Amino acid sequence: MDKSVDSQSELTIAVRPRETTVLFADMIGISKLYAVANDLNAVELIARCRNGLRDVIQSEGGRILRTMGERLMAIFPTPDSAALASTKMHLAIEGLPARGVKLGLRVAFHQGPLIQREDEVFGETVDTAARMLEYAIKGQTLLHGSCLPTLSPIMRACVRQFDDAPDNPANTTLELAWRQNPDITDLGARPASAPLTILRLNYKGQTVIRRRMNEALIIGRDESNDVVVPERKASRQHCTIERRPNGFVLRDHSTNGTYIVPTNEKEMFLLRADMTLRGAGILTLGQPRSETAEAIEYSTERAAE
Repeated sequence: MDKSVDSQSELTIAVRPRETTVLFADMIGISKLYAVANDLNAVELIARCRNGLRDVIQSEGGRILRTMGERLMAIFPTPDSAALASTKMHLAIEGLPARGVKLGLRVAFHQGPLIQREDEVFGETVDTAARMLEYAIKGQTLLHGSCLPTLSPIMRACVRQFDDAPDNPANTTLELAWRQNPDITDLGARPASAPLTILRLNYKGQTVIRRRMNEALIIGRDESNDVVVPERKASRQHCTIERRPNGFVLRDHSTNGTYIVPTNEKEMFLLRADMTLRGAGILTLGQPRSETAEAIEYSTERAAE
């Protein structure tokens, strides 16, 4: 049975709705910058702007799907990660020098079902986020009201009603007033974390890839697992791998433990404990590598920029 899934390229075989957060951002002032600054300075500043936005988005588990002139579209695992990324994005742009024009940003995001085929996404969630962006002004972040229950308390405390959208009869468009909370500004001002890392598992022709913060991966004998290993000493749900800020962490919750052999290193044994996976290597369930043919190859790699 082949359960091959690339959970970030999303639906290369089948097309089905999935829940995610879509963010649009417009860079404000680029056209005017070309008019008042020389071309070399304008190009250099715009490159710094775009690189800064990309780094912030990746630091919060997001991924840019498309750039359209002065606009970009990205997806995030949660509204909270999109909210924090938007704050960091505003601060990153504000930190750039003024070359006759002070660049700015306007942002809008929405959570909901969408269809994704490779790097193309579409659906009402995408359309709504794009429509909300048209009402935002420089320095502002708008979000859909359905995102509110999933925000952390610190983010939720800074959400207020937005009344300037004419098609907002149900009060569904809100504003993240990030400047009014110094805790959010402080979070946004911190340096970006390490670049986004990808986990890749290979087992008997099956490849599973994980990139997102909220996508845990379960390995074991049970047929419902993401990777099914028919090893007699493996538990039904043997271990879990999840992405955390410091990398992908394997958590063993089995009876017989997990054996980990990093490339060019000695075999390690993990029982009811956690370990961060780095580089590449081999995992075996319940038995050392030398005693079983049921080996899972793993690798972690930096996402392409």
